[in-house]
Amino acid sequence: QRVALSPEAVAMKMRIKESNSITFLKKCLTIIQSLCIIINKSRRYLSWIEGLTTNQNVIGSNPIRRTI
Repeated sequence: QRVALSPEAVAMKMRIKESNSITFLKKCLTIIQSLCIIINKSRRYLSWIEGLTTNQNVIGSNPIRRTI
């Protein structure tokens, strides 16, 4: 059998649910922010590597024309 809850108890349950939802969303946002930082740093690193491999003035950047 179900017991009827007082309005105060219902309000408390709602606050707990809202609090849990807010905590969950904050954790999700933290994870998303961390992923964005990692992606941004990875892009910078890959752009740097691409710049090294396409720069003809860097020794060893063009292995096709390298003499043996």
